Amino acid sequence: MPRTASANRIRIMPNGRIDLASLISDLPSELHVKLDDEYITLTKTWHLKGVKRSCKARVRRYIDGDLLSEFLGLYVSDGSKNFDRVRFSNTNIRYHKKVAEALKQLGADEPIAYVYYRNPASRELKEAIMRFEALTGAKVRGTYVDERAKTPFFELDVYNKLLAIFILAVEKTFRKVAAAGGLPRELVARYIRGITAGDGNIRIRIGKVKKCDEEKAEGVYIRISEKNKEIAEDFVKILQRYYRVELHSYGYDHVATLSLQRLLELLLDEVFPEEYADRICRRLLIAFKRKSIPWIILQLAKTFGNNAFTVLEASKVLGKSRNHARDSLIKLESMGYLRSWKQKVPERRKGTPVRRFFKLTQKAFRVARALSSLLHLSFLLLFPSSSLL
Repeated sequence: MPRTASANRIRIMPNGRIDLASLISDLPSELHVKLDDEYITLTKTWHLKGVKRSCKARVRRYIDGDLLSEFLGLYVSDGSKNFDRVRFSNTNIRYHKKVAEALKQLGADEPIAYVYYRNPASRELKEAIMRFEALTGAKVRGTYVDERAKTPFFELDVYNKLLAIFILAVEKTFRKVAAAGGLPRELVARYIRGITAGDGNIRIRIGKVKKCDEEKAEGVYIRISEKNKEIAEDFVKILQRYYRVELHSYGYDHVATLSLQRLLELLLDEVFPEEYADRICRRLLIAFKRKSIPWIILQLAKTFGNNAFTVLEASKVLGKSRNHARDSLIKLESMGYLRSWKQKVPERRKGTPVRRFFKLTQKAFRVARALSSLLHLSFLLLFPSSSLL
């Protein structure tokens, strides 16, 4: 069957599932592929001492798009790049659960697992194994001593060469299409989330304002480690295309500085894994103390909801002069958090009675909800039901 790569070939169904038949352009030519309504059947044949031999693998054709995207990001980060088996290695059991769910949807055989830890007889390891088996459904078949493992390090395995080849080919096609801008942003966000969970890191540098104890944010950094040059170049293209984030490469590390606006966009798309919530929260709290963009959005959402307002009304809420309030509103409008229009107002005064009205966009409400959840603010107090219609 033809396997020419195309940036527009990925087929996404109305129910959000992805047709994996549209992601097999990078499969090796020696594999025979057969498609039916539910499965993709892979067959490989070879000759050994004059005898024809073959092996087969059957993969479900359709899989949930969000799950697949995050799974591919996790696998390209911490999955095996070899073709002998499917193997995912990480200390975080929640990521193993995601991988196990994806493998189950693909129709893979029951995975098995191994664990490495410096103290194999410890209670901590036994409890970790119980959690791992309960969440993934995979049995831990072996426990090994590794003095470097400060926390239990799990490996999830499926002994299936053809499935390993299939997953790596699907990931490559998915990544190339994303780098060309051919995927919906929500799927790319899930993919980046998986990458960040595996090979990524979020670091926030906090300093002190001179002559006082107030904190200031000196920088928010995202770092992704990747040895493969081709994969790293694709990561750079994806973050630049979808989020205008410039990754700079220093050997195997690829680092970018995130402005507050970019941080909010990534937060809105749920790109950041859960373990970075505290760091991001600390950065946002500094912005709140300085009454910058996050604080302004929440104040406007709390006060005006879905109603229009003027610069004068906003200045009273924000505690700023008219000119400063106008500058803030125009900046928010340029970022997509507000829209504005001019309208005549029936007033008895000299001059043309025209006012400029502002209104929060749906993007602003989504950011406000995300901020409220992350900062543990009172959702009901900030958003009365009438203001979110």
